[in-house]
Amino acid sequence: GAAAGACAGFGAGLAVDLLPPVHHVAGQYALLFCLVGFVVGRMVERTSAAVVPAAVLAAVAGPLLAAGVAALLGVPGITGAALLSRLPGAVVCNLLAAPLVVWGVGRLLGGRRGEQPVRHALRAANGTRGAVS
Repeated sequence: GAAAGACAGFGAGLAVDLLPPVHHVAGQYALLFCLVGFVVGRMVERTSAAVVPAAVLAAVAGPLLAAGVAALLGVPGITGAALLSRLPGAVVCNLLAAPLVVWGVGRLLGGRRGEQPVRHALRAANGTRGAVS
């Protein structure tokens, strides 16, 4: 959903912001990934058939938003020529990685249809069979 997507995006973006090498403003990717995660999660909330289009949207929008925010922040290497040469490669790499990432996250969080391994593990750790509190 939207909240889970925003939280996952924020966490992933924060990791990108803090792990070396860091050559950008701290929080830049946390904000971007949070927004992309929210939009993608909202799309999937509306219909489960939107998983593939949402992944494609995230793969294309992520680098474009990152370049836009970097330009707004005045990063010196952001020029029209640099964008035209680097953005297509970034989008293609994201599109190639998206199916693997969607599959991996689906297996981690959803397991097979109807299962949720993470929640089952939390319940087992708490020793309860009810909802996770």
